[in-house]
Amino acid sequence: RFRKDTEKRKTVIEIISSAENPFLVPFSNPIPFSLVSTMISAYVATAPDQLYLPENFYQFDQCGSDMIGRLTTGDFYGHKDGASKGLCKSFDKVVSALKKSDVLGDKPPQEVVLASVAPVINPPDPAFHCPVKTIRIAAAGSYFEGGPEVSMLVDGKDIGHAVLKDDHSTQAKAPLEMEKNPDTPLQDFNLPDNTSPRQIAIRFLNDHWGSATEDRNVNIHGVMLDGQPLDTTHVSFSPPDAGWVNSHGVIQLFQTGSVIFSGPFPIACH
Repeated sequence: RFRKDTEKRKTVIEIISSAENPFLVPFSNPIPFSLVSTMISAYVATAPDQLYLPENFYQFDQCGSDMIGRLTTGDFYGHKDGASKGLCKSFDKVVSALKKSDVLGDKPPQEVVLASVAPVINPPDPAFHCPVKTIRIAAAGSYFEGGPEVSMLVDGKDIGHAVLKDDHSTQAKAPLEMEKNPDTPLQDFNLPDNTSPRQIAIRFLNDHWGSATEDRNVNIHGVMLDGQPLDTTHVSFSPPDAGWVNSHGVIQLFQTGSVIFSGPFPIACH
């Protein structure tokens, strides 16, 4: 493996195990190193309460990849006022939880009650329990020696493939207007009964490039869950350079890779 970025604070860790992968969906953001030990314990745990330091999942959920805002140790301990500006809003709760687990300092004077800190095995948000029957995408692409093919992944499971129509438009279209316009290329993906998505990913499978004018790409104008438009501006990409959201709000995939929508999806309950 070769690094392609200049971020020195990131590295690659591969977990090799004969046990089944306990994580239903991939993480959309880099994990903090503190989470690695908890992840490894998930391979042998049979219930959330058997995880090693499940507080680390709470930290990742509340603070993302960096709990102290990219500050160095010297910055953090040497300049308290300046350092606090970069702190995660839940920093004090995370520290208190770690103290309660006897891995950091002394026990706090009062008990700290955390929200559920289990991985996606048992998500606490009720919006995670909103069944979806159909995912509809308005998408097309540029052809070069064949059309772009995509797959729809729900919680890491492939539920269908589609070859998109040839359409070079990168202008956004209102989601509800897509259904009324007969020229809009629509693709429907039906989900198994009682499926409550935690993560939805659209993967571009067959990128092909010949020149600046000979390139196979994907343009996703909109995504709907049972007719309800999904926000297409807050997404992530895997790999990070697989695509982007242009100024018109259209998701464009330029190479083999995925655009990822992370739940919960409360619109599915409406």
